[in-house]
Amino acid sequence: DENVRALMSHPKFQQLMKDPEFQALVMSKQMDKLAAHPKFSTLMKDPELAGILAKIQGKFQAPPE
Repeated sequence: DENVRALMSHPKFQQLMKDPEFQALVMSKQMDKLAAHPKFSTLMKDPELAGILAKIQGKFQAPPE
């Protein structure tokens, strides 16, 4: 997905991926723990990254009935 690639290739996200604890959370795909990570929360205050993440999350939400 182009949005996942955009997030993963963003310089700020790449910097955060150097943190072994954060990298383990990304690889585990535990989104609740990832979202609660303080460095990730700070990163999501960046409007560009928050927009990318919103697009990614939108794909995983159930369509309204």
